[in-house]
Amino acid sequence: METHLLKAFVTVAELGSISRSADVLAVSQPALTRQLQRLEETLGGVLFTRGRHGSELTQFGARMLPQAREAVLQTQRLESEALSYHQGVNDRLRIGFGFWAIKEVTRLSALFHKNYPTVDFELRDMSSMDQLSALNEGILDIGFMRLRPCKGLSRMTLKHDSLLFVFSSEYTADIDKLHYAPLVLMSQSCAPDFWLQVHSYYSGKKITPHIVQIVNEFHSAIAWATTGNGITIIPKSMESLLAIMPEVQYIPVDNVSWELGVMWRPQLHRKALMRFIEQLRNEKSIFHV
Repeated sequence: METHLLKAFVTVAELGSISRSADVLAVSQPALTRQLQRLEETLGGVLFTRGRHGSELTQFGARMLPQAREAVLQTQRLESEALSYHQGVNDRLRIGFGFWAIKEVTRLSALFHKNYPTVDFELRDMSSMDQLSALNEGILDIGFMRLRPCKGLSRMTLKHDSLLFVFSSEYTADIDKLHYAPLVLMSQSCAPDFWLQVHSYYSGKKITPHIVQIVNEFHSAIAWATTGNGITIIPKSMESLLAIMPEVQYIPVDNVSWELGVMWRPQLHRKALMRFIEQLRNEKSIFHV
């Protein structure tokens, strides 16, 4: 069965008008009418009746429509996959990311897969240091991470991050006093870059942080701060976590920032990777640079 006949049927059924459908399909009205007649002859039944409100489906036409629509979609998927295959976009992308990028990475991957359905994705939640090692070892293709110079890797800045002091009403929003408050801190093993950033900040102030608790999740650090038994520090990119704990307050740390973005090893023969990077350049506004 010729697919363009099914497409004509589906279009007229959706628009309810021969003239409007002819415009959409870029054919003349007589040509479209002949296509519908050929399909009716093939199926052995009348698909439409002409009424005051345009072309209306018959009972037979309504019965045939769901399968016709699915056949058109299947053909479009087949054509898309064939095009992707012949263009060489037939690959598996291994993508690392931190919590700050989880929503955007998922959105980008879904959009890319829609355009290139023959590409599979493997998404891994990893620290920036682990991503860097995995990129150098060839375990990852691309990583959404804290940026740093690294020979052989390309990079693209997506946004800037900074520090936030998070505390309960037991404390005042005086950053000089918060420096000396009991501190709940994310563990070095779970967030090595962040651990070093916080210690570098305190070292620059010539202060030794009074760490009273080490945790493995930023959620836990914020929850601890709600008790009033200490404060915590989180990256600004984790600010969305504060919405679920409105009892805490927070203030930004001035003059401390770093770049977040994406790093990858250029591989021109990896067309899927290069097109994913191209899509990322076009969609980078979703990261609110």
